[in-house]
Amino acid sequence: MKRFFFTHAQRSDNQVVLDRAESHHLRRVLRLSTGNRVELYDGTGAVFLAEIVEIGNTATVHILAQQEGNTAKKSGVVVGQGAVKNKNMEIVLQKCTELGVDAVIPFVGKYSQGNRVRQYQGKGERWRRIIDEACKQSGRTIPMELQPLCAFDEIIAGDGYDEEILKLLFWEKENNIGLQSYGRELEQSDSVILLFGPEGGFYDEEVDKARWQGWQTVGLGERVLRAETAAIASVAIVQHYRGNM
Repeated sequence: MKRFFFTHAQRSDNQVVLDRAESHHLRRVLRLSTGNRVELYDGTGAVFLAEIVEIGNTATVHILAQQEGNTAKKSGVVVGQGAVKNKNMEIVLQKCTELGVDAVIPFVGKYSQGNRVRQYQGKGERWRRIIDEACKQSGRTIPMELQPLCAFDEIIAGDGYDEEILKLLFWEKENNIGLQSYGRELEQSDSVILLFGPEGGFYDEEVDKARWQGWQTVGLGERVLRAETAAIASVAIVQHYRGNM
């Protein structure tokens, strides 16, 4: 059954008016009509069975019942992603959502190419749509959190991190320690944050700073992976260790 997102402001009693983007998808892409039933979710974990009652520039649906959604606890996995090309960041956001990551924190590193701060301006709405679409595709009912772009020094300091969080920095120059070395910790830790560099990787001084802040460096074998590939592959492995895949 097709699923659509709505906010609290769009609901009045059991009537929900979908926004223009969702309405366009319902009407023009999926070719649904009045009387068809759909699922709705509001980002809280709840899922609703609803029926389409009116279709115009916006679609109105009537909630018939609340269903039991996927209210599983959070995975405890956060990803810090060095600023990469916009199309590659979109891939990271999409796949991290599908893989159950709780939050993504983009950051600017020394080797981030171009002016990513300028290039990312105005992308927030599109990125949130990508996350919402990935939620629909994967059956996820609580969207992944997308935090604001920050500096490298901010993300490694992490004033809001839990004291027991496992902090792993993926570095192409780490040849001795892989994820398998942290298998037991990944299984037992309440939370873990995974840090991936931009296209140019990490500057040596950045790695030294991170280690001083308690980060552990991890390698990904002999192959040199693209930034987005490294993130996706590592998250999948970590979720396997944590019993989420």
